[in-house]
Amino acid sequence: MYDAPSDKAKKIFLAPEGMPVEVISVLRTWVKVRDPLGDLAWISRDDLNDRRMVMATSVAVLRREAESNAPLWFRVDRGVLLELLEEKPVNGFLKVRYAEGQVGYIQPDQVWGL
Repeated sequence: MYDAPSDKAKKIFLAPEGMPVEVISVLRTWVKVRDPLGDLAWISRDDLNDRRMVMATSVAVLRREAESNAPLWFRVDRGVLLELLEEKPVNGFLKVRYAEGQVGYIQPDQVWGL
């Protein structure tokens, strides 16, 4: 990640693979993004991935079904990355996949990166 939209700009951060970012603006081949800590930076459009990831903002509960009374499936710690499988919430829950392949449902207020 760079401090300006150029390969010659100062490199300020090496983002881990899958780190969610918020897109602020787009200039042809460069994208201005906000990271989970709120910092702004520029990244080459080629370095972005279409795979949507979100990050748990606290210890978060995943359920087997998209219902508040559904059985607890498992918990993830703060900072854990989850792949967002569906953009729209179902019954107020997001469908996500954990790195080891488990699919579950989490409440949107428990993640960052939507």
